[in-house]
Amino acid sequence: MSNSLSWPEIFRFFRDPSKPTHKQMALRMAEDFGLSSFEVSRQWIARQFVPIWHWPRLLDILEQRHGVIVSYRQLVEATIAQRSPRRQQKKDAA
Repeated sequence: MSNSLSWPEIFRFFRDPSKPTHKQMALRMAEDFGLSSFEVSRQWIARQFVPIWHWPRLLDILEQRHGVIVSYRQLVEATIAQRSPRRQQKKDAA
């Protein structure tokens, strides 16, 4: 895997090709993260972001279940890359 990683690429690891719906993906993520409700992971999918306090578990899941080693730095860079265009659009609109 390259050093550059985006949140959509991260979320693809949780998509089951045989059940590609957002609900199925949210259910899978909720189970993986030990969440009490899949509505939480459904919000993550909609926002294309996992809250920082869940990153340690995310890194464990990616490594243990998918054999992918991701660093905190990569998650930070993915977050900055995702957020920057939105901030620029708001500044341009002002």
